[in-house]
Amino acid sequence: VQVLSRTLRVEVPLTPGWNLVGIPFELTETCGAVLSSYVTLGYDADTQCFVPDAEAAPGSALWLYVDEEEPEPLVLRGTPQEEAGTVTLKEGWNLVAPLYGMDDMAALPEGVTAGFGWSKGMERRLSTEELAVPGKAYWLNAPASQVIWTEE
Repeated sequence: VQVLSRTLRVEVPLTPGWNLVGIPFELTETCGAVLSSYVTLGYDADTQCFVPDAEAAPGSALWLYVDEEEPEPLVLRGTPQEEAGTVTLKEGWNLVAPLYGMDDMAALPEGVTAGFGWSKGMERRLSTEELAVPGKAYWLNAPASQVIWTEE
């Protein structure tokens, strides 16, 4: 018996300029190649600095620059992680994304502040109920390093 892995798909609308994209699963090689065709920035929570060409790992987030006037949506394709995944915060500000298939992404530990999201070129404050969208990414502030989301 051969078990084929299932392919997951998340469509992320893009607008001209900077877009914030969350990586919800292991990307296919083709999808990784598509992402590498854009100018991207990641955020290093250890140094609290932006870094160019950051790794697109599950739970991470990337700023992606689009120079087209009417861009097509970005289609993320990938597979679930082989082992249960987690999203870990460092002390201070973190730019993170929920993993695909998590049931309770809105639950944040005490002291973790839901910060901001980015939508259609505007940064805005979030409520915790808005933290459950695969393909989106969020700024969260943590008083200490801790795991916030675990994929069952």
